[in-house]
Amino acid sequence: MQETYPFYSISEIQKFFTACSISPKKKWGQNFLIDPNVVKKILQVPKLEHLKKAEILAEVGTGLGALTHKLVQFKKPIYTFEIDSFLTKYLQNQDYVQKFQIKIVQGNFLENLNVLVDKSVYFFGNLPYYISSEILTTTFKSIPHIKGGVFLLQKEFVERITKEASSLSIFLSAFGKWKLEMVVSKNCFYPKPNVNSAILSFVPYQERILDFSKIPNLELILRGFFWGKRKTISKILESSPFFEEIHRKKLRQILFEKLNKTGKERPEKLQFQEYYEIAKTL
Repeated sequence: MQETYPFYSISEIQKFFTACSISPKKKWGQNFLIDPNVVKKILQVPKLEHLKKAEILAEVGTGLGALTHKLVQFKKPIYTFEIDSFLTKYLQNQDYVQKFQIKIVQGNFLENLNVLVDKSVYFFGNLPYYISSEILTTTFKSIPHIKGGVFLLQKEFVERITKEASSLSIFLSAFGKWKLEMVVSKNCFYPKPNVNSAILSFVPYQERILDFSKIPNLELILRGFFWGKRKTISKILESSPFFEEIHRKKLRQILFEKLNKTGKERPEKLQFQEYYEIAKTL
């Protein structure tokens, strides 16, 4: 394992980028973690029983390797994804990457997700806000065997998942339990972002509450129900552009006959479990 990691120091990061004649790229949300205590906390979140079930560890957003160089302690094969080709080349030359045969996949994570599809995976990631939702939803509907995860995300985004009834929180909660583990100050990053972040953990259910084959149903239902602002279920069934007539007929039957809804309810007032029941039946 690498003995020292130089980039907990802002001056060392600045020196590195200056020497390479490059700068952090805002378009990719490059805010590098500079607090070793946050790294330590992230590594304390996974339970051994969940890690044991995973064939590999996957990290989204390698950056300068703040977390990567510590993941080797779990003694699992590591796939780490980095969109920045310059940082990828830098990382590939690091001793710990070569020693532990860490596979660095260069490019957009979503375009390279297929390398994980047939594996059981435990995820780590410092995700840029502009694409956080797409990364999480695409990952969970594409990879059947996710054994857990720890993600560093903007605090308001984490609260959308853990404290609100939204299409995102309902979708992700179909796979397991999500928990805000710790708020992380914006001062723990360089360049410093405008808002604070938070550590978000994911633990899968022991038994699926919704079969993986039904996930497209859930996705369709949520897209249709959360279309438009403040609409009632009746209005949604009449006018949502995401539903065909066969869907509208079946949804009315499920909602009004099976779930005893009046039609005056708004989507955020339905229980999460009710959405899963609809997805099973649709």
